Amino acid sequence: MPKWTDSLKAAIGNTVLTIFVKVGMRPKQIFQNKNRKNCNYGEPVIFVGNHTSHYDGIMTSVEFKKSKADIIVAKDWFEKKSINWYLKNARCIPMDRYGVDTGWLRNSKEAVKKGESIIIFPEGKTSKDGNIGEFKSGFVMLAIMTGARIVPFVIDGKYKMVFGRRQRIYLVSVSTYRRRQITYSKIYGEGK
Repeated sequence: MPKWTDSLKAAIGNTVLTIFVKVGMRPKQIFQNKNRKNCNYGEPVIFVGNHTSHYDGIMTSVEFKKSKADIIVAKDWFEKKSINWYLKNARCIPMDRYGVDTGWLRNSKEAVKKGESIIIFPEGKTSKDGNIGEFKSGFVMLAIMTGARIVPFVIDGKYKMVFGRRQRIYLVSVSTYRRRQITYSKIYGEGK
């Protein structure tokens, strides 16, 4: 089957998912900075948030679309034939959660260079009890390597489709000052 058919199916899938998120989940972005109206920061950023459900990836990819955001997805999801075609043609970057994987870091760095933002759930898995788990440090390395700002967010509550409370995404304010540039070579030395 030609590649354009997979791209067409992914475009249709994106439209269906957008409708599902906007109508079913009815997400509401709440910004700490009251002057901010959307999540377009004018430059690539790294969105870092808690992981409460498998719906998180769908919702954030739709809600952060204005930032041209790619999402880090566990590699094992790419191995599921039912959604493999979509993940390969959507803005998804595979990451091996169980092995040593630097491919996601390389692909994310390239995406940031192209002006795309990254969505990552550094807990590495969904929370079973609602508590935020320990964050893995890969997103920090990505921020250091690319110079992209980190935008923390919190997904609040359980998903209630169509009826009930709207799903909320709290976005923490990012300071307007530029942090001191920390580079990979300053931390690890040249050539290491």
